[in-house]
Amino acid sequence: MKAFISYAREREKNAKEVFLHLSEVGVDVFFDKVSLSPGDEWKRSLQESIKKSDLILLVVSKETSTKVGELQREIRIILEESARRPRGQTYLVPMRVGKASLPSELLEFQYFDYGSGGWAKTLLNSARSVAKRLGEDKTVNNIDRYLAKLEGDSPTIIEKISEKKKRYNVDIEFIQYRDSSNYFRFINSHIAKVALGDYYDFLRGMTDWVGRPGKSDLSVYVREHFSRDGIISLQKSYGDYWSGAAHPNHSLTTFNFGGEDCGLVQFEDLFEVSEDEAVKILKRCDDIFRVNSKSIGDDTDEFDVSFSTFVNPEYMTALSMLKNFNIDDRGITFNFGTGNGLPHVLGEQDVLVPWSIWNYKVNKYHGKTKIAKFITAAMNPYV
Repeated sequence: MKAFISYAREREKNAKEVFLHLSEVGVDVFFDKVSLSPGDEWKRSLQESIKKSDLILLVVSKETSTKVGELQREIRIILEESARRPRGQTYLVPMRVGKASLPSELLEFQYFDYGSGGWAKTLLNSARSVAKRLGEDKTVNNIDRYLAKLEGDSPTIIEKISEKKKRYNVDIEFIQYRDSSNYFRFINSHIAKVALGDYYDFLRGMTDWVGRPGKSDLSVYVREHFSRDGIISLQKSYGDYWSGAAHPNHSLTTFNFGGEDCGLVQFEDLFEVSEDEAVKILKRCDDIFRVNSKSIGDDTDEFDVSFSTFVNPEYMTALSMLKNFNIDDRGITFNFGTGNGLPHVLGEQDVLVPWSIWNYKVNKYHGKTKIAKFITAAMNPYV
């Protein structure tokens, strides 16, 4: 993941703090005081770095509006590049210093204030959002660990298995909760079963995978998507490569826990949704995905994604395609990929359906459970 920091020279100290935080979690940051060497064509280097960056941090200060010259040229290049990116994706994040006014052309972007409580956390969460979209699990986990340090005692710990053997490498990280109640013991045991199950399946497979050149690899990361008052939404990112195989395998699966009065919840149990209604949800996901994303493939072989076209009653129902989901304050995010039977070429795609347009009630089976109350309140925020 690449990031670029734009700032007025008077704000070098602020920019350096941003650089240090992002570098600490493994982000490749373009910070001119470090990234440029004597003799570099700095104008060309700046422009190329902006275009190659996945995240732009623009330090907004009083000088942003008053200085003329190269700073304004740099901001214009950034805005032009931002206009080329899909709407809704985190790319340009202004960081306001002092009480500087945001220039009119930056008003559409969500900013945060440097020096306010938790400003570094806001910065890192922006980077985490981008890293997650890019599928950079290592960076996401680096950020999670760094955030835990910033926040002091964390309610979670990260368990790790890292093995480098002659024939294979293993890299596993999974979250565990410090809470010792039966509910969190249940969650912890489920997480451990999922992560360690993949580990032992891989080791068993390696006993038969002999006489092949090169190394095999396994990576498993179980991380938290959302947590509030016992409602826990998790993601497991899985990857393996078997030496000599044509390509690696990747998948993403989800787990949702509705509270101590509910336990583990599945989509079909949580919502009153028929197969026909599930098809409508998939078509809504198609519409949202087309608006917010580019086509899949390279310039010579692009194609649009339509999740609903993969529905086939004989082997893939619409309800089964909605099984991987996460919830949070914003809405329900459906994850589509090999984890729910889609072709490998599609990669892993996610679509957020905001609560404001979600029309499906929680199943009466859940009654007055904590998760039912949470979803109902999110769907009706002004009631």
